[in-house]
Amino acid sequence: MKIHPSFKHLIIKNLFLPIVILILIYIGLISILPNELGVKVILYSIPIIFLLFLIVLTYLYIYSKNTSIYLEEDKLIFERGILKKDRKWIPLEKIDETLIKQNFIDRIIGGAELYVDTSGQEGYEIVVSDLNYNKLKELNDEIYKKLHHLNKK
Repeated sequence: MKIHPSFKHLIIKNLFLPIVILILIYIGLISILPNELGVKVILYSIPIIFLLFLIVLTYLYIYSKNTSIYLEEDKLIFERGILKKDRKWIPLEKIDETLIKQNFIDRIIGGAELYVDTSGQEGYEIVVSDLNYNKLKELNDEIYKKLHHLNKK
């Protein structure tokens, strides 16, 4: 089962705060600038902001479709990249632990981050964010089942 970052989680985590800040800036501009100038600034900036919004949405969508993590036989595979594809294979027997983290926003929207620690590696070998928590939990359980099976051999 391939898990991709959730487009919904990416939008909420990456666009919610900028949109709120933009609204506050517009409110400030309307109250500070004279009526005619404030309206002109807002009217001329809306198409530019809309275009930037579409560019960011397109990037987030492409990023979510081109980033994945999955289990294949006895390897954990992590792929990412839009123009340049990076692929990392980690044999299951090298995995020391996996860690699933959720911050406050992740808990509200059902997202999570996966951290994979391997033997002989300082820090985490793989870090993937904005994944669906339930799918990530299934993947994590599958990893530990296969690790347990490998350790029995």
